Amino acid sequence: MRLLAIVGIGTVFQAFQALAIAPKVKDGSSRSQTVSSDALKAGRKYLITSFPQLKQVAYTILPDNVWRPLVLGEVSSPTAIAVDPLSSRLFVADPPKNIIWWYQLGLTNAGFLQTTGKQRAAVEGFSAHWLAVNGAGDLYFSGHPASKNGSVADSIWRLDNEQIVNGDTFNPTEVYTRANTGQPDPKVWELSGLAVDSFYIFWGNQAGGTKHGSVSKGTRANIGLQSQDMFVTTLDDALEEVRGLTTSGTEIFWLAREGVYGQIKTTSAKVSDPQVGLISPPHSLDWNPMSISWDGSSQLYFTDANEGTIYTVPSLLAMQQEMVKFADAPYCHGIAILLGTGSS
Repeated sequence: MRLLAIVGIGTVFQAFQALAIAPKVKDGSSRSQTVSSDALKAGRKYLITSFPQLKQVAYTILPDNVWRPLVLGEVSSPTAIAVDPLSSRLFVADPPKNIIWWYQLGLTNAGFLQTTGKQRAAVEGFSAHWLAVNGAGDLYFSGHPASKNGSVADSIWRLDNEQIVNGDTFNPTEVYTRANTGQPDPKVWELSGLAVDSFYIFWGNQAGGTKHGSVSKGTRANIGLQSQDMFVTTLDDALEEVRGLTTSGTEIFWLAREGVYGQIKTTSAKVSDPQVGLISPPHSLDWNPMSISWDGSSQLYFTDANEGTIYTVPSLLAMQQEMVKFADAPYCHGIAILLGTGSS
């Protein structure tokens, strides 16, 4: 069943129900036979997308656009998502519940992706809005304690892999805030997308970007650096509002009302011209870009929340190209790509 033209919540929900892989059981797992989570088929790429209004997360096996739902258990509004490819974990932010959930991912014998085991909380007591995972399995998120709703700005937090494994859900570490990213114009202001690599944390601001930085980066705080070696710097201040971010091995990419942007991660010159780094202009004046992910080789995929569509464009910095529609995805929000073992 190819979902090439979906309209309306009811239609999408019925489609997801029809494509359900296995019945839901009390612990939120699947009854179908699974294989080890480290046995993801070589070369396969699973594009995972959240649908908050449907309380669903679904996936396609690239390059196909057939949607199949994942069993989540009880969730209120799954928004931001992230994947840990080494441990085959899926993280799902659920702001109304003030929880970030995590799920073990595995495959059926037929090669379909599914959640296995119990629905688990990674972080509790925090309103989280954007997620990222580093190569060590540490979870990063933007948000604030639920007890301070409306009284504090979002900060960048980290929950170490060891805490996830041990079920320590209430003690993330606050990494970057308005207070420690520069004065009088802190580089953490109104946080949007997050990305992280072996050395740096990258973030955007969804307001005040021309003053506080559209896109900034800071050194990671848990890699053994001395305090004098840590720093925060602005990469781009040309855009007032930035949404989702993603990284490749050498580049960082982000979404804005003005289009899809990218630049080399190690650049030392701040960009202040909105035409510099523009990879693809918007397909329409009313587009509402939200989340973006790199496929591990040559393509970027991103959600347009207004149109309910996922678009794609090559991850090339050398020339502008038009974005191409990949799939209908009404009410889509977050996006992440899980790379099977052997993917480039």
